[in-house]
Amino acid sequence: MTDNTELTVGAEALDRLMPLHLAVAPSGHIRHAGPAVARLLSDGPEVTELTGRRFLEIFELRRPRNISRVADLVCDGGARLSMVLRGGPDIQIKALAMPAADGGLLINMSFGIFTMKAVAAFGLNGGDFAHTDLATEMLYL
Repeated sequence: MTDNTELTVGAEALDRLMPLHLAVAPSGHIRHAGPAVARLLSDGPEVTELTGRRFLEIFELRRPRNISRVADLVCDGGARLSMVLRGGPDIQIKALAMPAADGGLLINMSFGIFTMKAVAAFGLNGGDFAHTDLATEMLYL
């Protein structure tokens, strides 16, 4: 049995639950970026504003291939993504893109086995990961 109950979660709660997330409008423009995602594009102490920029201009999708519109990623079960930051280090980012009620996407990201490389490249720390993410455990090993 499927429960189609929609939940409303504010941006502050999403930032704490999923620091590596993006809320993307149906047009493909980023509406909100979690604090850790914003740091991926930071220039030293200055954090680059992502709101209003186009998701597919910032991230290159490696899987699925040949995606040119965010609408192509909207599917009932969510889309599994593999991507890299355009113009950034070649660090694979795994993500799950779930459809939002307005036709956009909520994208939750992880570095997976590239966590240590991402920490070094982007200056991340334990606070940049979800409390439940095992990446923080790897940081201590």
